[in-house]
Amino acid sequence: MELAAIFSTAFVVGLSGAMMPGPLLTVTIGESARRGFAAGPLIVLGHAILEGALVVALALGLAALLAAPLVGKVIAVVGGLFLIYMGWGMGRDAWLGRV
Repeated sequence: MELAAIFSTAFVVGLSGAMMPGPLLTVTIGESARRGFAAGPLIVLGHAILEGALVVALALGLAALLAAPLVGKVIAVVGGLFLIYMGWGMGRDAWLGRV
């Protein structure tokens, strides 16, 4: 019964990720329009490599490092600064009529 629970959980999580469009879909559509069919599989391959490396890193102990309070604060500050940077870029592009 454990295998069925793992399968159903993985299926629901995967389906929920596929149903909600996000940045990866946006990049895939844009690159496919520019480069053709080959862009899609290459983007998927790159994403799979990144996810695989993340799973391996977590299995080797990265989770303990990420649980440290200082690391969480650094990630929050860097992420917040990056969001501000992206917002500034979007505002600048809208102001200049590039959007």
